Amino acid sequence: TIGEAHGVIQYGFGLYNLHLHFARPVAVGSRKFSIGGSFFCGYGKRMNIGKKFVECCKADDNKSEAIVAIELLINLIKCSDVLTVRGLDDMINDAVKQMRQTDKSNSSVKSACELFKRFITLAVLDTVGDFDGCKKVILERADVFLKKISGYRQLIAKNASLLFPDNARILINSKSRVVIDALAYLVNSSPNRRQIHCYVTKSMPSASGIQMVNELLKRGVSSTLIPDTAIAYLMPQVDAVVVGAEAVVESGGVLNALGSCTMAMIAHSLGKPVYVLVESFKFLRVYPLDQRHIPDDLKWRASKLREISRVSIGECPQEPTEPHASDPFEEMNDAWHKVESQRVSIIEKDIPFIDYTSPLYITALVTDLGILTPSAVSDELIKLYL
Repeated sequence: TIGEAHGVIQYGFGLYNLHLHFARPVAVGSRKFSIGGSFFCGYGKRMNIGKKFVECCKADDNKSEAIVAIELLINLIKCSDVLTVRGLDDMINDAVKQMRQTDKSNSSVKSACELFKRFITLAVLDTVGDFDGCKKVILERADVFLKKISGYRQLIAKNASLLFPDNARILINSKSRVVIDALAYLVNSSPNRRQIHCYVTKSMPSASGIQMVNELLKRGVSSTLIPDTAIAYLMPQVDAVVVGAEAVVESGGVLNALGSCTMAMIAHSLGKPVYVLVESFKFLRVYPLDQRHIPDDLKWRASKLREISRVSIGECPQEPTEPHASDPFEEMNDAWHKVESQRVSIIEKDIPFIDYTSPLYITALVTDLGILTPSAVSDELIKLYL
């Protein structure tokens, strides 16, 4: 819903109950503007959005790729010359497709763009009048959405500060911006400052753990880089496992850097809590059952997805064996043999940079919405998309 009174615009949509004062109107026709501290200008129909997306991601490594994608979409809408809602929708979809075809894209870009499109397109239903009025409301909603999600890390940092005691020993896999901000807040900015020490895996083959340690040390957080094979050795000594996430799926499980699942399974077996620090715009409507069921567009970077070719061993399905004549459940066996005959034995020759961690191994998801159990994710997704 949308309502206006005394210069105040209120929005209600699922997880996002927004209330913002607008000091000035949005400059729809402007070709030059600043959003989130980044300067953009000169957008047009023929612009290579994918290239611009990569450039912006490289220009500010501390900014989430999802937020960069939302900023670009907002600027594209502001500078577009389309005259219909359908044209605007097609333009946004094309821009998202271009960004998804770059190697800088990841699962969070997909989830954030889906949420962004759903949020702003409600303006079409709420607006009566010409296209310019509709576009103005869309831009107002878009700016509110961007400001809202840009503050999520601070909320997560405050929520995470409730979980760790003084002198805690934390085990971390790979680099995560939200984890860096949360731990830096705990050490430097929290009203009740605490000392912690982090063990960070090197996270091969990406070696992102090296960047993680450097960032933590730069923020004043005591850290040690460890080999990936030292997880089981150090696990009895740590108080908790902390990881970020590229996406949270409908089951409450997460997609994150390769090795996160291994770390969570070992922690679970030794009774150590596993905390996932993640923004709610990374909630994604997919439901992988296991590693093999992760969608390919989430598992691989775009360039790898284009070149990869899976080689099957024994591609031709085996002939189903006949059910035993004496079997009293012949119909059930026949159906099962049909299922088995469709299976193709595949030997993995390429290993992705992410894996799937089951909700069974996750203690809690620390989000901007609060500290959630994995089972609460489905409820939040229902609120979001229904």
